Parts: sequence; structure tokens; C-alpha cells
Amino acid sequence: MSERHRLEQVRLEKLERLRQAGMDPYPNRASRSHTSAQAIQAFQQAGADQAVQVSVAGRMRSLREMGQTAFAHLEDEAGRLQLYFRSDELGEERLTLLREA
Repeated sequence: MSERHRLEQVRLEKLERLRQAGMDPYPNRASRSHTSAQAIQAFQQAGADQAVQVSVAGRMRSLREMGQTAFAHLEDEAGRLQLYFRSDELGEERLTLLREA
């Protein structure tokens, strides 16, 4: 099997895992409240004790797993964000799905 066909098969398997978990990998609509640059600005303007909630969309460029946590880089047209995932926030099942996807 050629390298291209192997990669295509891996991607199809990942799509199927997402669908089996009840997630739509290609939703018709996705809401985004901030670009990456706007999200960074919102976090910088907030105080250390203030919670900031944003919704961003982009391409996940990397994922690094570290025990019960994971770090990822999300990139959009405005820049790049580093994301931090914790199993006690996401739940072990979703963190596992993130690692496998």
C-alpha cells in the first residue's frame, strides 16, 4: 500500500471514531466568537482572576500529550493559539478521543 493510501486510511479511521463518539467532524455550522488574535487580546485584557470564554475555529497543527494533559496549537488566519487540555476538565473519555483523532 502506498504512503498516500495508508494516510487516507488512517484519516478515514479517525473520522469513523469521531462519528461513533457522536461527533460530527464536518458540521454544517460552527460559531466563532473570536479570531486567535482577538482571543489573545481578550485574555491579556482580563485580570488574572477573571474568566474569559471564547470560541475559536482553525486547524490544529500539533498535539503533544503529557500524562493527564495535552497541549495543541490551533491556527487561523489571524495567528496561532496554544491550547491546554486537562482530563479533569474534559473528562478522560474526551481526552482519549482527542489523542486518537
